[in-house]
Amino acid sequence: MSDVQFDCKVQFPEPPPVGEAGGPKAINVGDIWTLNCAGNLPQPFAPSAQIVFADEKEKLNLKILKVRRSDTLSHEFDVVSYKAGEFTDQKFMITDGQNVGRVTGLSWKIESVLQQDSKPFPAIASEKMNYPLWLWLSIAAVFLVIGLVIWRVVKRRKQRQELIETVLGVGHETKSFREIVKIQNNQAYAQLCRDLRNVQKSMNAFKPKPANEIWLDLDKAFRYYLVRELLTPAFTWSSKQILADIKKNHRKVYNAAQLLLRRTFSEFDLGSGKALTIQDCEQVYVLVRDACDKIYEVRSKK
Repeated sequence: MSDVQFDCKVQFPEPPPVGEAGGPKAINVGDIWTLNCAGNLPQPFAPSAQIVFADEKEKLNLKILKVRRSDTLSHEFDVVSYKAGEFTDQKFMITDGQNVGRVTGLSWKIESVLQQDSKPFPAIASEKMNYPLWLWLSIAAVFLVIGLVIWRVVKRRKQRQELIETVLGVGHETKSFREIVKIQNNQAYAQLCRDLRNVQKSMNAFKPKPANEIWLDLDKAFRYYLVRELLTPAFTWSSKQILADIKKNHRKVYNAAQLLLRRTFSEFDLGSGKALTIQDCEQVYVLVRDACDKIYEVRSKK
């Protein structure tokens, strides 16, 4: 796994917003801007690359929406911040599970969408108002919620279809998902075993790899098995969403392995961004192996 120091710069949309004199330039919460980074990697970032802060509470500070361009020397990302404030000397890492780029000393400023000099809307004449304002606001909120639900469903279906085409190839458009998930990928468990053997060699080596790198290898092997075996988007969905998906589409697997799966996801979530030891990796290695063995056992029963 590659782990290098990145030199990154922010690039705001044109025309660039103007910040306070002498301070960093600022844009609004939710605006999309560009993060340009220079760092020598053996291979480009995968589209799944994300920003990871040491403190989980800082995850809203900056998020990658898209890997716009990535080669072995330079990398360009579409990013967004969902938190207002002035961010100075920020430290985080960019990783896709295989590459790790560490960023330090980056600064930017995000303004609230509600500007201080914003003026209220003029009052609406009562004679033109057939219904109270709260009713219109309630209707707008209902439509907004419905729109968000539809967008979420469409987005998840698209992610699922892309995953199916990647794992099984094209040609399954006429089949329902319940038919597709019955297809067992015989190579998934074999690949998992190879990945776990490589992780075990790394832990037992005379000079083992850093524990945090072994931890990422374990997380990657575990999620790849869930993707290949259960066709669940384990790299893009949260632990809660993955468990709900397994419960819905693989009830037997969920009933047999839910406790192991919950504990494994919990350990990975707790260990994210923390200093780890080889003993931590060995404990999670056992959890990953036991959870995947149980899944394979249930899926193999006719």
